[in-house]
Amino acid sequence: MESSLHVYPQSVDSRYGKLLPDPADPVNDRIYEQLHHVPIGYSNKSNIKIKTIYLHGGKNQWFIEEGRDFFFTTGCKVNHCSFTYNRQEGRTADVVVFGNPYQLPFRPPWPRKSQKQIWMMSALETPPHTTSMRKYIGHFNWTMSYRTDSIIVSPYFKYEAFPEKKVLPYKNHAAGKKKKVAWFVTNCFNVESGRMEYAKELQKYIDIDIFGGCGTKRCRKSEWDKCRQMVQRDYKFYLAFENSKCKDYLTEKVQTGLLYDAIPIVLGAATWEYANALPAHSYIDVEDFKSPKHLAEYLQKLDENDDLFNEYFRWKSYGTFVETKPWCRVCSMVHDESFPTIWYDNVDSWWHAKSACIKKDTHWWYNVVD
Repeated sequence: MESSLHVYPQSVDSRYGKLLPDPADPVNDRIYEQLHHVPIGYSNKSNIKIKTIYLHGGKNQWFIEEGRDFFFTTGCKVNHCSFTYNRQEGRTADVVVFGNPYQLPFRPPWPRKSQKQIWMMSALETPPHTTSMRKYIGHFNWTMSYRTDSIIVSPYFKYEAFPEKKVLPYKNHAAGKKKKVAWFVTNCFNVESGRMEYAKELQKYIDIDIFGGCGTKRCRKSEWDKCRQMVQRDYKFYLAFENSKCKDYLTEKVQTGLLYDAIPIVLGAATWEYANALPAHSYIDVEDFKSPKHLAEYLQKLDENDDLFNEYFRWKSYGTFVETKPWCRVCSMVHDESFPTIWYDNVDSWWHAKSACIKKDTHWWYNVVD
């Protein structure tokens, strides 16, 4: 049974309705509305109360400095918030945040101060790679994750169209590229998406250079910038294969291909989710092909035709990637005294619902007749 999300009062002002998930509109991520939300009566005057956000687990896990500087350097419209890692302050903080899986204790470390205190679950990993929250039933009322039905949608990236198309100088993105497919991957076995099997089959028909623990080539983390420049210089295609096939799960792998002039080949999220999140004709979805062999034949066709290849980069004239500033949005919403009360009956059944992920048949293409 999937958890129901409750909002009180049920009939909220339309101004707040635009900030909350709408089951009838799964593609509405509300990021724009939340970014531009400023509570009525709020100002940047020094007498505004500072809201405290407690991050459970310590700086070495969150990589955010304590204090208020973050909200100024990030350019938050509402900036009267402060981060703390002090457990004593956490007991009375305005927002208490637990990251799943790494900063989430087996059970709540203390009772909630009051119903007005916000407890928020943050997750960037997929449900199969997160821990149970059954001990937190009735505790979490906000969520922050890549899923569009989270209260604070925090995707790995966000593409936004320009108000008007830009005229960019012509560039042949195929020029100088002598290699075909690059793949950076270290997790070879703990995956549910079937990506390893698919890649091995694809490799029978087209050259794939595999970097990391799953291949023969190496790229150190300390040299990641050089590796991405190498992709931009030498490769035409980039495998953006996720380890899970879960709702809305599109990671930085896709963005890496787009930003470094290699057409990303995607496997993971649903076809309509890629279409909603990415610019049109900027990527190649494995689901559009009967088998890895059919995909390889199409890649060979693009490799031999610069005009067809360059069509995949027209998107650069139409939009760009933007910052989504999730903590700015948290600060804004917690400052709004009129913001509706939200809670989940069972946040674990919402996050780990059967519909959240699918285990792809890793050999779905084997029975294809050419």
